Amino acid sequence: MNQDTRRNERLLIGLILTVAAIFRFYPFGEVSFSNDELSALIRTRYPSFSEMIRGGVYSDFHPAGVQSFLYCWTNLLGENAFLLRLPFIMFGLGSTWLIYRLGSRWFHAAAGLLAAAMFSVLEYSIIYSQLARPYAPGLFFCLLSTWYWTNLYEESLAGRIRRQTWIGWTLSMAVCTHLHYFSLVYAAALGLWGFTFIKGSWRPIYALTGLVIVLLALPEWTIFQEQLKTGDLGGWLGKPEPTWLFSFFFNVFNASWLLIDSLIVCFFTGWYVQRSRPVWNRFHNAVAFLFLFSFGLAFGYSLLRHPIIQYSTLFFVFPLLLLFFFSFTPNVFRQGTGLVLVVVLVLLGGGVSTALEKKFFRMPAYGVFKELADRTRVWSVDAPKPAVVVLNVINPDYLDYYFDQADWKPERVIYRPETAGELARLMVTLDSLQPQSVIYGWTNSFHPEELYFLLRERWPIMDQDEAFFNARISRFRKSKDIWPEPGSRALVWDFEQDEQAVYLPDSCFAKGKVERMISGREFSHTLECDLDSLHPSGYDVLHARCRFFSGAVPPDALLVVSIEKEKNNLAYFSATLSDWTIKTGKWQEAIISGVIPEGCTGGKVKAYVWNKGAGEWWLDDLALALTPAPYPYEKP
Repeated sequence: MNQDTRRNERLLIGLILTVAAIFRFYPFGEVSFSNDELSALIRTRYPSFSEMIRGGVYSDFHPAGVQSFLYCWTNLLGENAFLLRLPFIMFGLGSTWLIYRLGSRWFHAAAGLLAAAMFSVLEYSIIYSQLARPYAPGLFFCLLSTWYWTNLYEESLAGRIRRQTWIGWTLSMAVCTHLHYFSLVYAAALGLWGFTFIKGSWRPIYALTGLVIVLLALPEWTIFQEQLKTGDLGGWLGKPEPTWLFSFFFNVFNASWLLIDSLIVCFFTGWYVQRSRPVWNRFHNAVAFLFLFSFGLAFGYSLLRHPIIQYSTLFFVFPLLLLFFFSFTPNVFRQGTGLVLVVVLVLLGGGVSTALEKKFFRMPAYGVFKELADRTRVWSVDAPKPAVVVLNVINPDYLDYYFDQADWKPERVIYRPETAGELARLMVTLDSLQPQSVIYGWTNSFHPEELYFLLRERWPIMDQDEAFFNARISRFRKSKDIWPEPGSRALVWDFEQDEQAVYLPDSCFAKGKVERMISGREFSHTLECDLDSLHPSGYDVLHARCRFFSGAVPPDALLVVSIEKEKNNLAYFSATLSDWTIKTGKWQEAIISGVIPEGCTGGKVKAYVWNKGAGEWWLDDLALALTPAPYPYEKP
């Protein structure tokens, strides 16, 4: 290799690492922690290491390595976001360097440079290189063990394997087993594939190092058994579709057809140009085996037992796929001006896609917590008093981390209302407090759309509203206005115009007429309108609400909202009235909300109560409304 070629490579890898650092460092200290990061951080707050293992590792489904590191790191340097994430970003940059070095050894310098360039600018690889979770260190040690694995291969061919190679191989493989269960899977696959090239007198030593690696990994077996006592792996994900792998490739390449199409054209052009001179070597076989081993295990387990496969599962083999892809780069682009051109194009194309298409610098691609805490603090300043804050998060400690950082906390805060009973009790509490304003936010959690309806009924003006990816926060305040307003997006039936409605005795605290539901009367009055008359605008939510006197409500009476078209049921949502019952003998309310599915244009909307059981009870104030909402799984 001449000096000019070496200099070009050094300049290009320097450029790649600079771009990778810009995307990973800016502005990671200010970006909100993710749910998983905050969970790990909270689980470091134990007085001793042994208590941290029992309380912070046994409850998680990851090996103890990263959690143990975080325990030591936070006890030494505190919980500052910049310092907490710094080691993980450095591992991500180290992985970018190792991708380049491995590609140069396995195939050619262009493969290593182009794979490193693509890895440096894709949102998928950037995010998992930033998070203070097992992904970045897991990938780094997977690649490092692959580097030593390559040394074993080359040195065995030369007839002498150095001691430092054996030590590096053994230790890097052992570290993989303590970081993530799929970095462990990668290490197992790599070790097995090594038997295809380690031959003769080297095999006993190779097998012995494998035994040492297993012995060093044994502490994780005890931890894994303890983790299984809390439930099997997975279970909270859906079973993967047959097209899962196509979705994976689509999403890891920024879900950008322009980027994907460009890469496909480059790949097949390179393959076609070199079809008469096959470039396939034993490292292509290694990549195929390592990928299929990891994917096959995760996909098979997800189908046969519990779903565990996610896009992050294949993060540890993803760089090898990039190397495989760019190994077919034509000779004209492997050096000189051609190489410089394609590296710059990859950096520009991928970088622009991540910055603009994925809106990377605008907000993270996960539910945020810092932003919700900030908005809560700022909006509380000028909110009409008294004010109440309602926050729906998996663990209140996650938001409390940011409240503590700001040395401020809401005066009255209520956490995690989700079920019908919790919502009913929440509204009873809010009615008793009689606040002038309510701030409601949710992130990375189930968010009952019913709550928006209930809040708007009592606090009609929503004067602040901001959506993020998988998160939203709104402020509601009192007004003389009434919501929902009869009109284009809401219908209300109070039974005052119903000749069959009846007056209840004053002791029942009813105002005006109500509908008497008795045995044999299967359906209530029906609110009905064309869906198009409600002016749906994209991601819209239908709400149906009623008030009922619960002294004798059948437990299976249902509040129903449906969309029908030409005798076909396009959508159906229902809520059991008894789920909303707090105290019998009182007027109460029930609500059901549902997102309008695609393909309902031209349908007819109906809201009614289905009186399935026997008994006598009373119904009042049936309402139907449509409210537009931000799509919660897309960056606004």
